[in-house]
Amino acid sequence: MTRFFQPAIALGFVLVLLALLAVSLAPPGSPLGQVALWPGDKASHIAAFYALTALSMAVFPRAHLLILCLGLGLLGAGIEYGQGFVGREVSVRDMIANFIGMLIALLPVAMHSLRLALKVRRAGEARS
Repeated sequence: MTRFFQPAIALGFVLVLLALLAVSLAPPGSPLGQVALWPGDKASHIAAFYALTALSMAVFPRAHLLILCLGLGLLGAGIEYGQGFVGREVSVRDMIANFIGMLIALLPVAMHSLRLALKVRRAGEARS
């Protein structure tokens, strides 16, 4: 089942990444430069990086989560830096919103890992 969905998820990741780059690096007066997922710039940042993080965990299942987040964080910083060259505002708040989107995507994974760790711990205590 996983092999069937893996190419579709990878395609989704690439499409979201390309759309994010196109919208983020478009000049402010262009039609692409005015696209927003929701009213409010920060909500769009959160949603975009939530999607990228969730998809990247599925596309790169063996990658360490810290490495994925570091890569996505560098992507977000690079986008913000690149916006300075197309006449858009470079914003630390946008990078914080990107980080929040990543955290929201990672929260269920962290909770599941914690649950598994506690389950293993309890099983070890029961044997003692």
